Amino acid sequence: MSVYLQFDSKARSDPFIQQGGSSYNYTFDDSTISSDPGANTLRFNIASPNQINTTQIFISDTAAGADFDLMLALVTSPKGQITITNSNPERASVTFIINNLTDNGTWWILDVVAISTQSLNDNSGIGYQTGDTLNFSIHGRYFPNDNNQNSSSTPYQISSNLVQSPTNYRVFWGEINSPNKLKTIGFRAHCKDTPGILNFTVENCMVTVPASALIKRTDDAGVVTYVNVLNEPYLYVRLMTAQHAEGDLIYSNNNPASDATFVVWHDKTQVANDDTTAAPAPHPNTDITLASLDTPRWVVYKTCMNTVMRLNMESDEWQVRIFDRYGNDVVISESDNTGEGFVTQPSVDPDLQTSILVGITPNYPVSPNISVTPVVTASPGYSIPNISLR
Repeated sequence: MSVYLQFDSKARSDPFIQQGGSSYNYTFDDSTISSDPGANTLRFNIASPNQINTTQIFISDTAAGADFDLMLALVTSPKGQITITNSNPERASVTFIINNLTDNGTWWILDVVAISTQSLNDNSGIGYQTGDTLNFSIHGRYFPNDNNQNSSSTPYQISSNLVQSPTNYRVFWGEINSPNKLKTIGFRAHCKDTPGILNFTVENCMVTVPASALIKRTDDAGVVTYVNVLNEPYLYVRLMTAQHAEGDLIYSNNNPASDATFVVWHDKTQVANDDTTAAPAPHPNTDITLASLDTPRWVVYKTCMNTVMRLNMESDEWQVRIFDRYGNDVVISESDNTGEGFVTQPSVDPDLQTSILVGITPNYPVSPNISVTPVVTASPGYSIPNISLR
């Protein structure tokens, strides 16, 4: 019985990470006058009981314990989100989108719209009052969770173990190994060994990547350029459970192969419709222009390798990585909004994802601990006892 496992980067966890953000303490003033509220103070332009309808916030440029410049934190468009939380738990917190801001020297006017609140009801005495201590929190922005060089020449994700890019990501136990799936894959009821030490014959592996994918090249002088994946005759794939697995079965004079589970060869290129073009990778920036990217959409790589892998079906996670013969990850970068990030977490772009399909066959014996009572027809004059096979 073959079991097919699909790993689709579109469904990976945490494709974007939130970076930046800061918070400051303020004192509330219930005046609605558009003027300098004074150091460490902020106001709304709408009075109780309708503070949820606030359209402007008047806020000092100086917060308690820190000096800060809102323009630097919120200047990009859209301007960002803030959450104001009252230190009194009986009162509400409110999240606003900032649509515009005006610098008045020592204070700012923020044009805002409330998008969420927790139990703001001035009629029951939960509204903000003069003297309340407020926490003014500037939300961080969302950026691709990859380790590719960005416009600042540093990766968004510094920790390589936390990268979740379309070609280098993790699949967690709960995402693929629900109890029913685990029973199907591991034949737990009939398995001689525990799911942690199962052997599988891997019959095939197919990898699909977008034709806009790039691969980094570094010359002897350290200059980095990018080539298109269409120039790659084959790719390496690492598909492995993170704990207690054996499957590095490629022996090569090329060192990057030692980290691979499969070698997949360029099989075919799927051409898009005439009115469809392959989206170029917006990040990292590259000066490469390939006219062929106007029509191809996907590149398919396949392998005919038949290998045996020992996989721990109860592993906490699977590791998925697609890389080239020089050990460089295939680069498929989701948009970073030209370096500005996103106010809210965006959806992943389905045209900038990869998919890996592998077929595996369990090759362990059926447990001998199953009792069987054969049905035997005896010839006349003979007595056949029941037999229990164990």
